Amino acid sequence: MGGCSERNLAPGMLEDGHPAILGTAPHFESRTLEGAAFSAREFKGKTTLLTFWASWCAQCKPELRSLNLLATEKRPAGLQIIAVAVDDDLASAIAFVHKNSLTFPVIFDRAGELKSQFKITSVPTTLLIDEEARIREIRDPQSAGWVPAILGPRRWDIPEARLWLVHTLLHLQ
Repeated sequence: MGGCSERNLAPGMLEDGHPAILGTAPHFESRTLEGAAFSAREFKGKTTLLTFWASWCAQCKPELRSLNLLATEKRPAGLQIIAVAVDDDLASAIAFVHKNSLTFPVIFDRAGELKSQFKITSVPTTLLIDEEARIREIRDPQSAGWVPAILGPRRWDIPEARLWLVHTLLHLQ
């Protein structure tokens, strides 16, 4: 008796084994905390972890510190990290970035435009954007499942998280 056999795909995986495409990253133009121009064009040709945070968010602070360790010591090849501060207070965001010597670009989103465009409802939230500026599912280091976004803090500097990131990057190729 013939027929189709069941396919064992992980949730969110496309039939070719790649994480699901959730849409194209919204186009935007903004400024970093240092005043440098930044636009969505920065995503093209690079895989990006885009994390939304706020200086008033207690959970965001250790997560940004661990992302900074990932960025400086253990970043998988081909991955860039960009943070979006959704603060009302520019001085608080700048103070946190300087105090912690963050090495990746931090965009200031006082008006909440980026938060709205990316449909962010809480911080910290981290998205994966592929080399073609498409938002993709990401492998969550806590649950080991594929999710549309990482909601809540993670320890990005531990070996397990780095392994999940490498696994995710391999699936994007």
